[in-house]
Amino acid sequence: MGLDLLPLCQEKGMPFFSYRLPDTEAIVVGVQRSPDMEIVPDFNALDFNCKGFLVAPFLFGEGRPAYFLKADFLMDGESLVSDERISFLEQKPSQTIHPSQPAQPLSKEEYVRRVNQLIETIRKGEVGKVVFSRSQVCQTEQGFDWLDAYRRMLAECAHAFVYCFYIPTEGLWMGATPELLLKKRGKNVETVALAGTMHSSSSSWSTKNSEEQALVVRYIAEALRSIGVGNVETEGPISVLAGNVCHLKTFFSATLPDESYALPLLKSLHPTPAVCGYPKRVAMDLIRCTELTDRSFYSGFLGPVDGGDFDFHVNLRCMRVYEDAAELFVGGGIMENSDAEDEWNETILKSKTMNRFVRGEA
Repeated sequence: MGLDLLPLCQEKGMPFFSYRLPDTEAIVVGVQRSPDMEIVPDFNALDFNCKGFLVAPFLFGEGRPAYFLKADFLMDGESLVSDERISFLEQKPSQTIHPSQPAQPLSKEEYVRRVNQLIETIRKGEVGKVVFSRSQVCQTEQGFDWLDAYRRMLAECAHAFVYCFYIPTEGLWMGATPELLLKKRGKNVETVALAGTMHSSSSSWSTKNSEEQALVVRYIAEALRSIGVGNVETEGPISVLAGNVCHLKTFFSATLPDESYALPLLKSLHPTPAVCGYPKRVAMDLIRCTELTDRSFYSGFLGPVDGGDFDFHVNLRCMRVYEDAAELFVGGGIMENSDAEDEWNETILKSKTMNRFVRGEA
């Protein structure tokens, strides 16, 4: 019942979220009574001592705010947890503002041209890596059953953080991301370095992919050291399957000296070189002037917050749903030994994870 109520919540302009943590079974559904969103302007305004769902854009802390969805009503995937049952859905629909049309996607020719420009800049030694992204628009039938697509993600992406959320001014988003940004339980924290991509049928990692992964590992290790976190344990890298591609993943776990260290660690980690580049400031400036795609929440982070603890995941393998289209977001790490044609093909490969849910393909 919990999931079945979500289309009606959307119709009434009521913000909602749903998620399932990786390798777990519990599907959580939360609905906010009011359409008025709580805006979080920057990292310093984050409050972890509440209950709900945080959605932060890629440019969070760079002039773009995050949203916090309150858990006024909590449900599981099948039944209501709240004693108020479904009476909250009897309220009148609010006036909503839905994004009308996705942006015009980048052509292959323009993508290759811009990536080659980035490769030239990298070879000059100005920056080590830049993550370049684009969007792909898939036309859908009127009345696309997004809830069915979300249920399929839940059924088929057991190892991913699977989610959907609706914010009246931002529309409906859903995804199945393989990348943890930061998990906090008391003083204990976990994060991962996820980088490098190859087809699931490939047998060995290229030098470019291995170097890309090593760069992210070094970055995260330095982020932990810079705020005074010791006793860091690591495991990996290992190859992990995410849809039809594999990534290299290294696991980090540590104990914070104090829970207050979680905020500066989160601020230091986002965005990692896996979604931005390195050095961060130079890569961010290049992304701003080279990308035509407004990333919005793509490669930002999102997840549940509960009384000081949280599970924040990088928003990869995601899409924004429109009335007759779905906008899929994909990207790749550009380094000095990158090939623009190969990078284009990699984005095609990555897009197939979400594309098959839009198309209803097996």
